[in-house]
Amino acid sequence: MQVIRYRFKLTEPVLAANIGGDANARSGFPYLPGNLLRGCLVGKYRNTHPSRPFEPSEEEIRRLFFDGRTRYLNVYPWSEIGGARALPVPRSWAREKHNRNTAYDLAVEPQDGKQNLKPLGAPFWIKHDGSAKLLIPQQRLTVHTQRARMAGRATERDGAVYRYDALEAWQWFEGFILCTDLTDAGILKDLLNGRFQLGTARSAGYGGAEIVEVAVENGLDWREIGGNLKASNRLCVTLLSDVLVRDGHGQPSAEPEAFAATLSRKLNIPLNPVQAFVASRPVSGFNRTWNLPFPQQPALVMGSVLVYTWPQGLDTEKRDKLQELEREGIGERRTEGFGRFVVNWLDEEKWTLGDADAAIKSSNVPTLIPASDAGATALATRMAARLLRQRLDRRLAERAEHFRITTPPTKAQLGRLRLAVRNELLSVNPGFGRIKTLVESIQRRHRVNAAYERSRIGNDRLLDWIKNAIDKANDPAHWKDSLFKLDSNDIPRVGSVGPDIGLKFRLEYLLRLLDAILARAQKQQTRRDGISRSTNDG
Repeated sequence: MQVIRYRFKLTEPVLAANIGGDANARSGFPYLPGNLLRGCLVGKYRNTHPSRPFEPSEEEIRRLFFDGRTRYLNVYPWSEIGGARALPVPRSWAREKHNRNTAYDLAVEPQDGKQNLKPLGAPFWIKHDGSAKLLIPQQRLTVHTQRARMAGRATERDGAVYRYDALEAWQWFEGFILCTDLTDAGILKDLLNGRFQLGTARSAGYGGAEIVEVAVENGLDWREIGGNLKASNRLCVTLLSDVLVRDGHGQPSAEPEAFAATLSRKLNIPLNPVQAFVASRPVSGFNRTWNLPFPQQPALVMGSVLVYTWPQGLDTEKRDKLQELEREGIGERRTEGFGRFVVNWLDEEKWTLGDADAAIKSSNVPTLIPASDAGATALATRMAARLLRQRLDRRLAERAEHFRITTPPTKAQLGRLRLAVRNELLSVNPGFGRIKTLVESIQRRHRVNAAYERSRIGNDRLLDWIKNAIDKANDPAHWKDSLFKLDSNDIPRVGSVGPDIGLKFRLEYLLRLLDAILARAQKQQTRRDGISRSTNDG
């Protein structure tokens, strides 16, 4: 077997459209499916042989593009950090809710004592210096307006607004083509040159890509993840692409049992399921020759992890069979990149997580929105601010719970504080004048101040905590790190433009956080008063 490794950069946004979602939007994958590259090479092959009819019944054409002897693997992001092709994040990885720096592999060691475990939220990763660097490919969200052909502009009848969520330009990707026939590697290597047009909407400024590097390698001992198969008394299977299998009745199925039955039949070994960290989605496709879509069928999603035990050990014969099956893939549509998996890949219980943003940037990425285009920059800034507002609105309740008031003052006293906060929020130029005046008034009145002295947020007195938050309102780092726990992944960007997190923005959300904290304390007092009344009545 020969392996063609190729790398290219996107010179335009690329829309590898996914099915489903909003009818007025086209959302793309965070990677390029192998079928896109196969379609491009089919076009180049036909252009290279213009007088030759392209008939799938011909041996060379069938071998190169159709019968599975040549397999076009998915094209995943390539990172300058480590100089490696990224791979899907295993779905067995999880992190604690308030700890973004450590991931636990639940397939290696269940974390029964850990609470509020959640997914990592990134599609890809690479191993670098012993840690896991997460990669989130940059996307470009573009709004388009349909135009009437005759009028050349949007009209009342033909003026629908739709949007494309595409891979941003100037990112690097790497993929593999596996050739069973040794002569095919030379044919395909010659086709992998120059520029490509990938995905949909190619006439609208999408799809440009340029080949950077192509190399042919011996695939005798090749593994997609590198290294050798590790011996173990269990079988831990990680999917590197979506997998299409069928159940015992011949129906497409995304159930772990259908995958286990298929793998057991291929290996001729009984497998005992232990754990499964899986997800599924519908997959389809489109045949441009027929101008028809493929039937939808469910698939196990890349990154899914399935753990089995088996009665026999991993001897040389079984090791060779597993490695051969890894190279061949499993299930249907393996020519298009489906069916990729590896066995006993990772055995670390805990991983240190790196910065997602730093791993995807390329040194030759130009400015995505020209600085001279003030209108586009302003629009992108507003869009990014709106996305940030959505995230902060969801986070307010969580942070208000974190800054819970213990031994709060009476509802009336809390209400006075909350009224000052809400008056500031409703003012034209929000600030802290009313709140400062009220706090100073409370502290001058000994009896009223005594009730607040008992109130705490953490180890701080309630009024001291409020004054400290007001004093640090000009500090963006305190606002991001201490109050709202925002890191670089939480700040949305539209292209290369981020939101304007100025003083006015920070003041608004600090006031809203104070309001939420006080409102929660008022509800606590209401519940306590209700319990006290019911006890006295009894």
